[in-house]
Amino acid sequence: MPIQKKTETKLMRAKPEEASDRTVLAAAYAILARSSHSRAQVRDKLERKGFAAELIEGCLKRLDALGYLDDEQVARRWAQVMLCERCWGILKAEQKLQQRGIKRDLARQVVDEAQRDFSQIDGARQALAGRFSDRAQDVALAKTVNFLRSRGFSGEVVYTAAREWERQTQQDGQDAVEEKSELDACNYLTEQESIDDENS
Repeated sequence: MPIQKKTETKLMRAKPEEASDRTVLAAAYAILARSSHSRAQVRDKLERKGFAAELIEGCLKRLDALGYLDDEQVARRWAQVMLCERCWGILKAEQKLQQRGIKRDLARQVVDEAQRDFSQIDGARQALAGRFSDRAQDVALAKTVNFLRSRGFSGEVVYTAAREWERQTQQDGQDAVEEKSELDACNYLTEQESIDDENS
């Protein structure tokens, strides 16, 4: 193991009451190395490790100076994932960002920016397709509405997407019935032709 790595490991194992600036900074580096964190999350995790408040404040200032803490950048990345990849509504995305330590105004700003690139109605459509596509015919309208609400979509988006989904599944069901009728008719004609051939 390299000497620097040994030193970092030793610092991280120090008891909170024996901690120094370097110890707290090493613990913060370990936190940030695992995944993106907001400033509030880093503070919370350092507090839970038992470090003194003044050491934590000094550590956060050092991380700020190094450019390792940027709530706006982190929030923007999280908002993109929540809206575009997880297909959440803006209400749930804002709530989750605030739970992760992002201030309310910033959470609202980054969510608004993210939905300009990926509209809420498109997100709702994708969420429904991902959740119910394998059993679309069996899903009641109330179930799609409740699902979209749980994903944090606004009332207008929920109503529009759920009605679209209902119309589409009804149309798909009608198309399937018509295709089956046409297939049955073709099979009947084929059977009749075979019988006629045998009788001639």
